[in-house]
Amino acid sequence: DVDNDSISYDAKSYNINLINVSVTDGNVTLTPVLHANGIVTIEVNATANGKTDTKTFDVNITAIDDTPVLDTISIANQNEEFSDFNITLSSSDIENDSVTYSAESNDTSKVIVEVNGATLTLKSVENAYGRVSIDINVSQENNSSLFDTQTVSFDIINVNDAPTFVTDLLDFTTNEDTNHTNALSATD
Repeated sequence: DVDNDSISYDAKSYNINLINVSVTDGNVTLTPVLHANGIVTIEVNATANGKTDTKTFDVNITAIDDTPVLDTISIANQNEEFSDFNITLSSSDIENDSVTYSAESNDTSKVIVEVNGATLTLKSVENAYGRVSIDINVSQENNSSLFDTQTVSFDIINVNDAPTFVTDLLDFTTNEDTNHTNALSATD
């Protein structure tokens, strides 16, 4: 200001559903509303000694292709040699793009995973137990660089198995009053 008057600034958005505007220390900050796009007019005012100069400009907020987001997945602990089970995977994509799911076990000696569409199948491995993690991924079918991943961990609990006979015990015939001894052997 040529008169050296104190100058105050303010600004407004003509469409707060697209962009919010604030002025701090002589700087105008424009904050687009999440997932909003379009053209919006911004008005900026400089006021000194009761007089105001107003400028307007347009901001074109272009749409971007957003990443799909996996819904939260949890897997309860399982006993060793659990029955195969399915988990339905779901996600959200703001543009409703088609998505593809995939999964990978960090230890295929403990659990095998398969994905068919949005169904994750977990298959046990005989006598396997311990902590296992599964990486689950959702990506856009038309742009695999847009993806979301969750790592889900659970425990496979060791179950005390019954012993198994190794010795073959065959039927036989014997005379009365005759003792017989057979070696017994089992594994656990």
